This record gives sequence, structure tokens and C-alpha cells, in this order.
Amino acid sequence: MSVSKDAGPHRALPRDILAKTGDLQPGTPKPPKGLCSQAFSNQAFVSGVSERDWSLNTPRVRARATMTPGVGTQSQTEQDGAAPDEQGVERKSVLTNRRTCMTPHPKTRIRSIAGLARIGALLPLDQAFRLYGGSDKWLHRYSGPYRRHLGSKRLHQNRILEIGVGGYEDREMGGGSLRVWRDCFPLSRIVGLDLHEKNVDLGARVTVVQGDQASANDLNHVVEVLGGPPNIVIDDGSHLVDHAIASFSILFPQMPSGSIYVVEDLQTSYSPNWGGGIPAPETTAIGLARDLVDAVQVQDPTFDRRPQDGPKPSHWAADVGAVHIYPGIFFIEKA
Repeated sequence: MSVSKDAGPHRALPRDILAKTGDLQPGTPKPPKGLCSQAFSNQAFVSGVSERDWSLNTPRVRARATMTPGVGTQSQTEQDGAAPDEQGVERKSVLTNRRTCMTPHPKTRIRSIAGLARIGALLPLDQAFRLYGGSDKWLHRYSGPYRRHLGSKRLHQNRILEIGVGGYEDREMGGGSLRVWRDCFPLSRIVGLDLHEKNVDLGARVTVVQGDQASANDLNHVVEVLGGPPNIVIDDGSHLVDHAIASFSILFPQMPSGSIYVVEDLQTSYSPNWGGGIPAPETTAIGLARDLVDAVQVQDPTFDRRPQDGPKPSHWAADVGAVHIYPGIFFIEKA
């Protein structure tokens, strides 16, 4: 089975903004007056900004906050020698956490404004990833190659598929990079595929589908949801052995000429935790990259002009125009 992965901390809108919005989910305790949500809860996350809220230009965010027993600082009653609360649970109080923040951090304000105003449409891809947060692509230094290879397609009517929405099993988490694709590719149809069910609302142009990246049926269903074969695929999925090859072998033959297929987190090919090793097995993403290099090189006309020099290398992938490899990521161009 594939496991969704959009690694890294989800920083789309940091916790401090929750104290200013007053828009926590029903039944969720609100931060005490005068204290920020960072002090109130160590597990407050923002799930995103809805299409309706943005269209109405209202500064509301949908958020989920939880107070975690036994995490944080000791409560005032316990400091005074009193017994714990009625549930007998040591609850950490914000009273001893002096990181008060009457106003959100400047970075929090900038990111919230960026999501609401969708200014990613005006920014280079690398800057958009860093500004929006919620994705580790700029931490991995993928954003520069993305700008180089996808920048010319931003105003085209693309069909974009990203495998791996992020947040693992948490239904409310993930979608950080989908937000960037939505705003930086304003004319494109976008689908995110994840093994786990996701409650991520990013508007009419973005759909999240539950499915397995190694399943032909699930991938063909995604093609139907997109309205046709994708011309941009980003595999940031399980990174488990065989899965990158399985997805590529199903999707790439359907993609039109000029398409771009991306595979991230190549370092997992060398890790036994992901089914990899040193040297990287043929069944990993690095094994796929090696075969794709052969698929490109057999197009060298020298093989036909000088057959006496030896046979062409064997390969199984067809219509591979070019392969661009960077640390941790590679881009495949469809001939």
C-alpha cells in the first residue's frame, strides 16, 4: 500500500493567527483573552482558506485547535499545590508560558495575506513556495528546478496531478503544495491523490481524490476526474519501493507530448526504510532514473551510423525526450 507524504512542518498559517480570528471549530476551547494560541495549544493547525471566504474577501480561516493533556507548562492550580482538574489530568496552563503575542508575528500576517489574496499568481514559483509555507519543497531546494521547468507553463491550461497531499492520516492536514499550484497556475485543473481521506477545500479547480498510487484503477480514475491525461505529474507520494515505477508506467504513456513528469525525494532510494539500499535497487526511483537515461541515449543517431561499435542499451520506457536530475528530484520531458 502506498503512504501519502508531503514531508515537513505544515506552516501555511502558523498557530498565532488563531487567537486573532476567533474562528475555531465548534466545541473547541478558545485561548484566554490576551494570550496567543501558541501559548494556549501546542497542536493548533490551520486547514486552509475556503474558496467562498476568499471570494468574499473576508479574513476568516478554518482552523482546528486542541488542548493536549500533559503537554506544555504546569497549571496555576498545580503550582499552588492544589489538586489537578476534575478529570484528574494534568493540564498545561498558558499562565506560565510567557510567550505572549498580542499581535501575530509578521511572517504569520504575510502568509495569511498571501493565501487570502492569492499573490502566488504574481510571484516566481520558488518565492511562492517559501512565502506560502505548508510544503517542504523550498527546504529541499526543489523550488528552483520547479521554476526552471514549469515556469513557462504557468499561464497554460494544464492538467496537474500531485501524488501525495500530505498530513499522513490526519484528514484536516495537507494541501500545502496544492495551494501553490492553484495560485501559480490560475488556468489549470488540479487533482491531489492521497491514500488517506482528506478534508481539504481549495476551490472549484482543485479536487482531492483518495486512492493508491500503485493502483491502475485509481490512477485511471484520477485521469477521468482531471478530464483527460495530465500534462504535469508530481510524484511526492509514498516513495516506497516499486511505487514510483508503478505510477510512471501507468501515467506517462497517457501523457501528451511536451508533458513534464516529476519524482521527488530520490534520497529514499538509498534508504532501507523505504525499500532502498546502496547501490539503489532497480525497483526504486533512482533505478527508474537510470533506465530513463538509457531511454534517452538510444536516440543518439550514432548507434545507427556505427553499428560496429555495439548494440543500443536496452530500456522499457518510450517517448522520453530528456531527463533532468537534481539533488533529490528529477524531471522527465515527454518527447
